[in-house]
Amino acid sequence: MTTDLRSYQFFPAPAEPAPAEPVFGATLAEARQLYIRTGYQRFEAVFARCDAAGRMKPGLSIFNFIFGLGPPWLFYRKMYREGLIFTGLMFALSLAAQHLPALRGGLALVRLILSLGLVLYGPALYWKSVDRQMEMSMSRYPREPDRALAWLKATGGVNLPAALILGTLAYGLASF
Repeated sequence: MTTDLRSYQFFPAPAEPAPAEPVFGATLAEARQLYIRTGYQRFEAVFARCDAAGRMKPGLSIFNFIFGLGPPWLFYRKMYREGLIFTGLMFALSLAAQHLPALRGGLALVRLILSLGLVLYGPALYWKSVDRQMEMSMSRYPREPDRALAWLKATGGVNLPAALILGTLAYGLASF
């Protein structure tokens, strides 16, 4: 990420607003909530820790821990790049385990470590992804914060069909 978003406001509050025009304000947290929508409260604490540190900090993803749903969760939260990378790594490890039986135990350990890493750093990875989307909206509409917020709202949220389809495909490929 090239921009520090911790103190960014899409609509800086004017000193004295004109009474004829409504004044809209959106803090960083409000813009994130607009993008994330579903379940924003579950990520607030992790996002605050990451913002304070200026880097990714661990935060347990209970959903991934209980259900072991790495790739589907990534696709559900619209982290397509991360989902494809994670799926590709798991697929490559599965393929290597099939063709190198002597290394099966070590490769299984690497897969376990990757899965645990996603459980611990999934929410922080989401923090990076959300801020990347916010940067994209600011670069698309640098002088039009209302359009940037509208773009965030239109592109944000979750994608259940992608999670089901791509998650099923990911598990099929990873266990191949």
